Amino acid sequence: MMRKILNLARWDVIKLRRRWMPWVFLAFIVLSSQLRLLTEYEMYSNVDPGRIEVQAGPGNEEGEHPTIGISCLDIRDGVVESRLSGMQSEYRKSALQEIESLREQCPGMLVMYDTARKSFLNNATLPGSLSFGIGMFGNLGYLFVMILAAMAMGVEYTWGTARQVLAKGCGRGRFLAAKALALMGVVGIGHLVVILFMGISSLVILFTLGDTGITTDAAQWFRAGADVIKSMYLMLPYIILGMFFAILTSSASSGIVISVVFYISESILRWVIGSYLGPDAVRILISANTQLWMASTGFPALDDPSAIYDYISNFLSAFLPLLAYIVVIGCASLWLFNRRDLRPSTGG
Repeated sequence: MMRKILNLARWDVIKLRRRWMPWVFLAFIVLSSQLRLLTEYEMYSNVDPGRIEVQAGPGNEEGEHPTIGISCLDIRDGVVESRLSGMQSEYRKSALQEIESLREQCPGMLVMYDTARKSFLNNATLPGSLSFGIGMFGNLGYLFVMILAAMAMGVEYTWGTARQVLAKGCGRGRFLAAKALALMGVVGIGHLVVILFMGISSLVILFTLGDTGITTDAAQWFRAGADVIKSMYLMLPYIILGMFFAILTSSASSGIVISVVFYISESILRWVIGSYLGPDAVRILISANTQLWMASTGFPALDDPSAIYDYISNFLSAFLPLLAYIVVIGCASLWLFNRRDLRPSTGG
């Protein structure tokens, strides 16, 4: 049985690979993740560490003066004296006065600089960049997955291929399982592509900063791997939802439209319910649980039972609602698929 499901899933992956929609979605997510990383780099590079230019000597015939750049980083590192070595006494005295004035402003500037640097390095240093890239599968990524699932299931009605496969003795449950497995496989490939591009980009950016960009901390690598697995798990309820809408309408186009409307409506409802009934009330929505599931939480110390209990409680509070959605919507899809004719709707 499992072998037949895997064989069907393999053919579904081949069919999806030949369609333009998965490639467009993948290109959009990859480009978006790259732009986010470049934006982080731009924000970090534009943070002012309190740099001033002090006059280092007499001007030339055109009135231009030689200058030396001094920043709060130079003051913190204690390299000001070496930077001013060889300067004439009259210019040195003036420069030191300007530097003392800057020194008073440095504490606040350095806090801002260190915060920006830490944020940037957390997102750009491997393996933090991998988790940063996986974050692009959120928001619009969930909508893309629903649309892709609705399209993949709906065309089975439009092309009549579902009837042909079932006529060869394949059960309807196995057919749906293979379809979901194929979509998960495509999403997994998408994750790998995003991770590859993010890894290359982070290495290139950090190479320009004189940093290898790779950490040997096993806990950070484990956390990045856990983020990938968590993101993959989040895709499943959205895949099943997209398939359900296609089965409900027996149409790819109608399933896609309902998927878009559902996603937008749930986003609005999450804001309305959260504003009037509080954050606990929005837990009935998928999107609220996805945010909680992907929230970054540190692993507890093994010698702290209360921390372990809190971690498991938080884990299950997001895992179980998502699992309930998967089971309920999956069963509803199978029930509906078993009772629906496989002829396409008039809407195509």
